[in-house]
Amino acid sequence: MTQDEKQHGNMVFEDALQAMKLEKRCARSGWNGKNMWVSVVYSGHSSVHNKHIDSLVVNHFLVIKDALGHIVPWLPSQDDLFAWDWFEVDA
Repeated sequence: MTQDEKQHGNMVFEDALQAMKLEKRCARSGWNGKNMWVSVVYSGHSSVHNKHIDSLVVNHFLVIKDALGHIVPWLPSQDDLFAWDWFEVDA
């Protein structure tokens, strides 16, 4: 598959999620932002501490690298769940 074919996207969300579980990054060709991707953060202990929290156990969650380059928690929209334009992003 060529890079152009790859970035057009031919995966459904279920395929993208399986790829992300294998530590791949995925994106949609329908997104407007450049260089955006979604990935899984796996559970563990966070280094976040403050006067109210001694330690924080974190469960698995998805993050997105947004168009501004920020990494933030992410939940798929209805459009994302039913889209056929997902593809793996080269790391």
